Amino acid sequence: MDLNAFTDKPQLCLVCGKQTLHVRERGIGGGEQVKVECSECKSTGTIGNIKPFRGIELSEKELEGLFALAGIEIINKWKLHNGYWNRPNETGNYFPWWLVKTQSGLIEIGWRKNVMQIDWSDTGVRAEVTKDEVTKDETGVHAWTEEKALEYLKELRRQMTIAALAA
Repeated sequence: MDLNAFTDKPQLCLVCGKQTLHVRERGIGGGEQVKVECSECKSTGTIGNIKPFRGIELSEKELEGLFALAGIEIINKWKLHNGYWNRPNETGNYFPWWLVKTQSGLIEIGWRKNVMQIDWSDTGVRAEVTKDEVTKDETGVHAWTEEKALEYLKELRRQMTIAALAA
């Protein structure tokens, strides 16, 4: 479902059963979530994961573009089995991930269902790369969009540079 198509017209309220649910705020938590309110019964809530399963693979070209824009040099790269989604789509695609060798170590990256997982636990970097309210720790983060993935990779590059200078 297209996010804009969902948010531009009233939806069915699951509380009162009327077509009176309206979006009050978009993009909650940096992801594809909206806050909604029913104009009839005044119920409120948050709806997440509005887009269906992306069913996409991070292509080699997209991977190279993300890393180039983030300023992280790719020394080598390998396709990996998707560590989260084990079922293929109707064409048999398992939506593989990538293992990327950089000067700081290995970075694993790829789409789960609705988020791009970025894991740098094999590098010497231990730092949270965002203040966003997303799943994260000092060695990994979930990005809801390609733009957020690029933002997080840029900060990871900055942290990699700091770690290299400190060594």
